[in-house]
Amino acid sequence: MFTNFIILILMIITTPSIVFSGDIDNRLILEKLNSLSRRVDDRFSVMDDKFASLEKQIDLLRDDMNRRFEAVDKRFDDQQMLNYFVFGSILTVLTLVSALIVLIIWDRRSFLYQVYEEIDKLKS
Repeated sequence: MFTNFIILILMIITTPSIVFSGDIDNRLILEKLNSLSRRVDDRFSVMDDKFASLEKQIDLLRDDMNRRFEAVDKRFDDQQMLNYFVFGSILTVLTLVSALIVLIIWDRRSFLYQVYEEIDKLKS
């Protein structure tokens, strides 16, 4: 037990001398910390540059997507106009055919009316 006490006392006495003898080591530590800080700052600046270029690429992709969507919208508008034109053409043709059928029926009716009158004249 006494030897443990003596060892403890020796450790307490020698610890400050070890700490104070490290002035050069502290300078080296500070220099290392400064160089490490510079390297970390350099890496952060490189990362910032990479993020900036990534944002630029994302903006370019977004612009390209917007252009493509606008092109698709234009094609849909053109297709819609074509559909309107075809629908209008079909309605026009149906109207003309209906008018032709009505004209044929009216013409036959008026012709048959004259025939019926002639038959009535002949009967009387």
